[in-house]
Amino acid sequence: RGTVRNVDALILIVESDRKTLETAERTLALARELGIERVLAVANRVHDDEDSEQIRAGLPPGIPIVGSIPYVDALRVAARRGALPDDLILPSISELLARLERLFTTPHS
Repeated sequence: RGTVRNVDALILIVESDRKTLETAERTLALARELGIERVLAVANRVHDDEDSEQIRAGLPPGIPIVGSIPYVDALRVAARRGALPDDLILPSISELLARLERLFTTPHS
């Protein structure tokens, strides 16, 4: 419990499948037990609006989605070859990091 004393928030990385969303629910319950009140979500491997909606609908109430990382098939192929070209994912990650930085430098209630 002392470990989480200085935790500002827990960020859940979630995908649109049921297993990931169930894991998010269990993790949220554990976070609450530990006294972590601020829990946020990042949607991962988002193919389309349907994936985004599935994630939004599957998350427990009150957990905001603060960003998303798109599914990029070329990234999967590149990873198999051991080369991860930055230009495939960096724009999404940079945008997400900027948003998180704004969230954590702005006082919240």
